[in-house]
Amino acid sequence: MTVVALLAAAPLSPSVSAHPGGEPRATDLKGAEDHEAQKLASGPPSGLVADNFDVIGHVNLGGGSPNGDVFFHDYGDPVGKYAFVGSWSSPCSGAGAKIIDVNDPRHPKVVARTGGRTGTSSEDVVVAQIGGMHVLGVGVQLCKPQGGSGGLALFDVSDPRRPRSLSFVPTPAGGVHELDLVVRPDGMALALLAVPFVEFENTYFDADAGGEFRIVDITDPSNPSEIGEGWGVIADSALKNWGGGGQEIDSSFQGLGYFAAHYAHSVRGADDGMTAYVSYWDSGILKFDISDPSQPTSERRTTATDTR
Repeated sequence: MTVVALLAAAPLSPSVSAHPGGEPRATDLKGAEDHEAQKLASGPPSGLVADNFDVIGHVNLGGGSPNGDVFFHDYGDPVGKYAFVGSWSSPCSGAGAKIIDVNDPRHPKVVARTGGRTGTSSEDVVVAQIGGMHVLGVGVQLCKPQGGSGGLALFDVSDPRRPRSLSFVPTPAGGVHELDLVVRPDGMALALLAVPFVEFENTYFDADAGGEFRIVDITDPSNPSEIGEGWGVIADSALKNWGGGGQEIDSSFQGLGYFAAHYAHSVRGADDGMTAYVSYWDSGILKFDISDPSQPTSERRTTATDTR
């Protein structure tokens, strides 16, 4: 019996070159991603790792792209258990998110796909119950120029076999790499977004458009609204000396190691939606008080320099 390996990748390949100003930038983003995918595909096949567990089911998800992140959601009776699987950016097939019925784990079934759009990937997926609605949030990223806009896509998946588009919140640069959805005890729902490489112009996307940790009010998923312009490690003067080697951070590309960079890669909510943890690559993992989502306040950070 075979098993599908689901892998999540960084938003961009580190295959970049320097332009005359000395700042790294991607000369061919699509080509870099294809090159990275070819390297992965050219190696020996991975062996089945089954130490202390048994593979009991398998389903071919199709779609023409490597699969992205997986989110498991239990609706309770009578709907049951479903898995939501994102799709990666290379070869940029625009496959969207796949919805799998896993009520019988020995015979999982793909029952729907949603969010497919030419020129985009849908790598990270999260489902939350907001009011009486089950809402799928998808991080949309550009992988071809004709993709239009990256951002946050929301779908009503109350009936997982018939997903329905609710809204789309565009973001700058390449779009949303990873996200989380949180619902507070008072019913307020938030989407927490990591939007890489928007803090400093002349990086990957020639962007200088606010912060990379962004918060969207999705209490009404059909009418979401972004709260403020986000938080950025470069803009926050309190963190100016958090760069590798003690230097001030005034560029996204001032980090350490193989892919030296400071950017928001991932975000997760905690404490009933009052706290957020953001993996900020070489800036470490940052803890935020988001009790007032319009003013996220940085509280602590890890001392580790490699948070990938």
